Amino acid sequence: MLNHKQGMRSRFRIIRRSSDAMHFIERRFYRVRMEKALIAALGLFSLLFLLFRHAPRNRLIPKPVSLNMVSYEMIPATRQGGLPRPPNLPSVPMPTEDEFTLEDETIDETALDPDMDIPLFDSDGPWGRGTVGGLTPRPVREVIPEYSETERRRGIRGDVILDILVNAEGKVDSVVIVQNSTLSQHLAAAAKAAAYQSLYVPAHRDGKPVSFWIRRPFRFGKQ
Repeated sequence: MLNHKQGMRSRFRIIRRSSDAMHFIERRFYRVRMEKALIAALGLFSLLFLLFRHAPRNRLIPKPVSLNMVSYEMIPATRQGGLPRPPNLPSVPMPTEDEFTLEDETIDETALDPDMDIPLFDSDGPWGRGTVGGLTPRPVREVIPEYSETERRRGIRGDVILDILVNAEGKVDSVVIVQNSTLSQHLAAAAKAAAYQSLYVPAHRDGKPVSFWIRRPFRFGKQ
């Protein structure tokens, strides 16, 4: 019985030693395999580095940039001009017995054609202002209203008749639309705005400037 137990112990020791030996061998081979794998990886990276280093490269050659040189001597010197000087005011004539009538103007038919003969007001006119035997206002700067391209394309044409009050300083104090055969509010407003921008030599009575109403027609388009 004792011999049997001793035999079992001896066999267990042999098996244990064999297991420890196998474990040691496996650990050693695992370390060797890891070292071989690391060496192989380093060798592969070194090979790739050498291949890419000696591979031909397509170098980008910058294109030459051409500069256009401009000489200042070739550019003519320019000078900004000012606004044109306003025309000199005409001399005011002495009062006479003849009544002055506004002369008709010849304006491009595509814009305006104020050729209607409408007399100026006198003291017996509907506004109760004016002169008898005096001088009526004379235009110094008469602004022509704008005939817009939109109204022209739509075929809107006709006359806009204004009554204009010229004060003693030759400026326009009031504008009244008497007739608008164009039926266009835009053309009527353009005529009214142009009248306010106009300038006149004021009417005179007994040698003194006075306010005076005049009637001014504007014709838009061909009739």
